[in-house]
Amino acid sequence: YVPVSKFPAITRDVSMMIPLSVTVTSLIQALQKIDDRIASVELMDFFEKPEWKDKKSLTFRIILVDPLATMTTAQADSIVAQVTSYLQAQ
Repeated sequence: YVPVSKFPAITRDVSMMIPLSVTVTSLIQALQKIDDRIASVELMDFFEKPEWKDKKSLTFRIILVDPLATMTTAQADSIVAQVTSYLQAQ
C-alpha cells in the first residue's frame, strides 16, 4: 500500500527518436531511476517509418510527485532536463 500524495502531480510528455535496438522496458526502468520524484513512466505513442531505417519514435508520459511539498516548475523542468540528457545519450 502506498498512500496517495497530498501534493499535486506534474505531468510531462517527452518524445524522442531511439535506435530500434533499445527496448521500451529498458528505457522505462532507466527513466524511473533518474529521480525519486518520478512516480511513473508510461509509453504513450510508438511510431516507425521505413525511411527512418534503424530508428523509432517514442513518446513517454512522466508523472512527477514530491511527497513532501508541491513541486515548482523549475524542479519539474530540472528532472525533465535530466531525462532528456539521458535519452540523448542513447
